[in-house]
Amino acid sequence: MSVATGKGLATGGSVTALRRLRQIVGQEGCRGLWSRLRYRKRRVSQPQVTAITRNVWIAGHGGVATDLGAALSALGHPRLSETALRLLPSRRSRFHIDPDLSGRDFGHDDILVLSRPVGDPVALLRQAGRCHSIIETRQDRLARWLDLGIPAGKLFLIGRKTLRRDLYRFLLATGTIGADDADWRRLADLHQLPKVPRLCLSLPETPLRQGFFLQQDLPGFRLVAGIRRNPGWIGAGVGFRTMARACLAARAGRAILCEDDLIAGSDFEDRLEGVLAYLDQTGWDVFSGLSTDIDASYRVTAVQRFRGQTFVHLNRTTGMVFNIFSPRALDWLASWSPARQGVPIDRHLEAMPRMRVVTTLPFLVDHADGLESSAWGFSNRRYRSLIAASENRLARMVAAFEASETPPRPVLCAQPRARVWYGRAGL
Repeated sequence: MSVATGKGLATGGSVTALRRLRQIVGQEGCRGLWSRLRYRKRRVSQPQVTAITRNVWIAGHGGVATDLGAALSALGHPRLSETALRLLPSRRSRFHIDPDLSGRDFGHDDILVLSRPVGDPVALLRQAGRCHSIIETRQDRLARWLDLGIPAGKLFLIGRKTLRRDLYRFLLATGTIGADDADWRRLADLHQLPKVPRLCLSLPETPLRQGFFLQQDLPGFRLVAGIRRNPGWIGAGVGFRTMARACLAARAGRAILCEDDLIAGSDFEDRLEGVLAYLDQTGWDVFSGLSTDIDASYRVTAVQRFRGQTFVHLNRTTGMVFNIFSPRALDWLASWSPARQGVPIDRHLEAMPRMRVVTTLPFLVDHADGLESSAWGFSNRRYRSLIAASENRLARMVAAFEASETPPRPVLCAQPRARVWYGRAGL
């Protein structure tokens, strides 16, 4: 979230800002306000990479150039010969395989492809400010370029073994393919899903976040390569929407979708087993492992104890750190569109009609403070007071609900019924 500002106390913007300040202090206290001030959203967005041209030129020879040309042609961007390039003087996107960085200055149509070690990193940094983008073919070199200061928005990973998938991600990132046109079938990570998919959305271009998730060694989870877009919340939304559509196509009875900055406790698998067993006996649309912004609009509709955990039923949820989705909720996620809704996908989720939410108190997972938000560009520490305030508010809501329940309600189990699929045709 951001705090709106105005130029004068008499302006509408200032009134909105003061109202928002009071809301933050009321919900999160002074620590929440301090988090907003200390860990601000980026005022300057990442460099905007532009769409590439339909016909492209590839400077270079050998296996990398051949494979790149074939993959681009398969995606609708045929490779021009040098003769055709001279005869067609209009603007063309140019891919340079391991170019001489000191021999010339590259421009905004030049894409530098690195398949070998770079001898002059300083020259690469200088060219990064001028060229269209930089494609690295090895993930173990990404951190070096980020540490060097190459803008993250211009740096893309396209591996030799995942060439077509990553090129498709690149075309989405550059806007060559529109966000609403993303097709999950182009992403091999989403093929042959199990009955209950466990999918983690993760940008290959953020090695620290991806490494943090892999280090936790959570069984059964599959990394799904996310989409880098500017602004970042659009890329996150495209990633979750493609996962939802793939799960619907696979007829998944439910799907576990998460982000790579979650923290799973040592008892995570035991608690998750209890969660899945509880969901088998109740009516639900979304299980929220971490509801990040519980406010006065949230209502508790039931509280139950099951296998040592407190399950809380709510009317809504927000946050995408960890959720379990029913087919109905997957269908709602699959309908998200940045052009139509114009909101992040977690706010789209929050607006789902007649949503039945289940969560636990305490939350099933936590959020890694030491990482940076890939969607918003600030430290995750900004969320700490918000999450704490949400969990504290939930505890008060549960206490108030149980105090009003005399006698306590019995456990209500959903009646067996025929399975209904909510996937849309063509998803």
